[in-house]
Amino acid sequence: MTSSRTHRYPGEAAARPSYRLHTLGWRAFEDLALDIMREILGPTVVSFAETGDGGRDGAFYGDWEPGRSHQAPAPFGEAEVNGLKGPFVIQCKFKQSESETLMPSEVSGELKKVSKLVGEGACSTYVLMTNARITAGSELKMRKDFQAAGARNVLILGGTWIEEIISSSPNLRRKVPRIYGLGDLTQILDERKYHQAHALLSYLGDENLVTFVRTRFYEQAVDYLDRRGFVVLSGRPGSGKSISAAALAVGAIDAYGSAVVKIDTPGEFKDAWNPHEPDQLFWVDDAFGVYRFDTQATEKWGRSIGLVQTAIKRGARFVFTSRDYILQEAQSQFTGSARELLDCRVKIAPTHLVVEEREQILYNHLRYGDQSRSFLTEIKPHLSTAARSAHFSPEQARRLGSSYLSSGLEAISEKNLLDFFENPIDHLCEVLRGLDQDALAALCLIYMAGGELKSPLSLTQRELGVLDLVGGTKASVAKALARLEGSFLLRVNTRTSPRWKFYHPSLANALAKHIGQNAELVEVFISGLTPRALFSLVDCGSDEKDERETVAIPEVCYDLLINRISELHASHHLCDSPRFVGFLSSCSASFLYRLAHLRSGIIGKFTTADTVGFGPSGITLLARLHQVGLLAEEERTSAVSRIMDSSTSTYDLEVDYDWAESSATADLCTASEYSQLRERVLSEVIPELVEVIDDPGATIEWESEEDWRELARHYENAVRAYRNAYGDHPDGAAEVEHAGELIHSLLYSAPMCGGDFEEQEDEEAEVDEDTRRSIFDDLDTV
Repeated sequence: MTSSRTHRYPGEAAARPSYRLHTLGWRAFEDLALDIMREILGPTVVSFAETGDGGRDGAFYGDWEPGRSHQAPAPFGEAEVNGLKGPFVIQCKFKQSESETLMPSEVSGELKKVSKLVGEGACSTYVLMTNARITAGSELKMRKDFQAAGARNVLILGGTWIEEIISSSPNLRRKVPRIYGLGDLTQILDERKYHQAHALLSYLGDENLVTFVRTRFYEQAVDYLDRRGFVVLSGRPGSGKSISAAALAVGAIDAYGSAVVKIDTPGEFKDAWNPHEPDQLFWVDDAFGVYRFDTQATEKWGRSIGLVQTAIKRGARFVFTSRDYILQEAQSQFTGSARELLDCRVKIAPTHLVVEEREQILYNHLRYGDQSRSFLTEIKPHLSTAARSAHFSPEQARRLGSSYLSSGLEAISEKNLLDFFENPIDHLCEVLRGLDQDALAALCLIYMAGGELKSPLSLTQRELGVLDLVGGTKASVAKALARLEGSFLLRVNTRTSPRWKFYHPSLANALAKHIGQNAELVEVFISGLTPRALFSLVDCGSDEKDERETVAIPEVCYDLLINRISELHASHHLCDSPRFVGFLSSCSASFLYRLAHLRSGIIGKFTTADTVGFGPSGITLLARLHQVGLLAEEERTSAVSRIMDSSTSTYDLEVDYDWAESSATADLCTASEYSQLRERVLSEVIPELVEVIDDPGATIEWESEEDWRELARHYENAVRAYRNAYGDHPDGAAEVEHAGELIHSLLYSAPMCGGDFEEQEDEEAEVDEDTRRSIFDDLDTV
């Protein structure tokens, strides 16, 4: 397309937003450059690995014709009437300094590579992209050099040109939301859009998207929002649902001019929806319940789903968020087209991030954190290993980038860095030990308030009592809150008033562990307990000794703990949680007696055979209640009967092996009952496992090989449990071992799993790992 402006290639100074491209890092810059080329040339632009690219970071094998794509500025936008012939070679040169200029000598090493590519028919148009400045003389020299090397067309695209592309393409910015953090939002967006974006990001307590990494989860969410007008983001607390929703919302404001409305209920949606304003986007956090499944809220959305679908047809878009276990329950309440809408689900799971995404998250937080250059140099060799940790999380990467929050990290080594990710609570406790009394008091107040404290401070007598106990005054705590903002705390705007909240849920758990270790603060610890802290930190006379550091609750505080449990049950429905069942099964007899006396309704929910339905933890609790005399004999025999029936029958070819996973089954049963259970499973169930799994299609119609595999893995887990239950049974142990060997051989045999493909792939990955350029190469060079 011919430009209507005067000639200005390779770029002219103009009043446009500037972007801190030099802060991206070499890999993120390459990703951005190739995204820009996809905007102009088309989606089939390909990228190459970091090593062995032969002078190509990317390629495009088609031709470019004027007017076929994005209205790119010169040189794409000027009078190239015949277009540009492929194949294209795209090469990137990244500079760390904002003021650096790219010199011809710095690309002279590419000339031989270009000649070779031209000879192989792989290069007709050569595109060099850099974030650096380019002088007119340097551009001319480089262009002539590459043409002399054989390239038919040569485009030298500098930082000014890239910034112009970014400024002119809302779609590109939406695809790469990190861009919103690289520039000044007041320049990128018009006034109305800016105020909307500012309000949304202020709700999260952080206006900066600069560390946000575009993952496949985000790309899938964008796709659902574009095609279906609806997406629900699910995941565990702190998995990144809200920041992803914010990125989607800011992108919609920018790309579509959407008016974003943050709502909580269907009633608010009905009041806010304007059929004559088609580009509204409605953002609903925790749509089906905050901590647990909310039947009322779900039913209301169910009744309003027709109106939601009508709004979508008129151009509205919806972003819902939900904890994954709540969404699973909510989905069962919807049918037909309403259920299809909820199937537009993206589960955000940090454990499922690919290595490159994890590395980029680590890089971004360290690059934009406040760690010293010497720290970055020392830690750099170990970061690729940390990114592969099974315990990696974006939040822990954020803490690693903070010199304050990583102060508990001892001498840097691969072992210590992995421990930092594997034991985040322990490391946070080290940081908490270094806090002054004002900061600790501030955190305790938020903890006691359930994780949110109103701002400005207005303290109750109980909260003032905590200040007396911990130390500190209202004035000193107010100052401490401001100091902790951005590390431990966020100050967010809500519909009612600003509030202080923990930056991440795990910070509350670390604080609970820390103050629980102080005998004088046990009452404070109990008053702010969350379900997670209750399940993982509280010890009420457990006989089991493990390596966890727990908080022993003295009997004198049992009543206070029981009151807190009652409050949590009212808000979180504890009695539906297998983890609460597991907690109760570890409690002392005196605590269980006291709970039965003060809250008979809670303990009464578990003194029936229905508790078997909680699986191994339910069986363990029933055995515990039987031991302390709180389980009636009639209910005990009924529970044993249910275990016997479920363990010796199959449903949809699956077996129930919960009894074998709990050693307490033997304590719940009489010796005769337990012997009968084991003999029946040995004769009726275990032989059937082998028969079913050894028949991949002869008499059973499998819908797919994956269905067979899933069942085989289920049987493999069953055998693992049976090994423990039959360890002292000679005949049973041999039979279980035989079944296990046969299932394993079938599950991992070459015809069924693709031979040695996985092994070859791993070997290849090891080779690539040894030779590829590390994303962290330039981390400490700024």
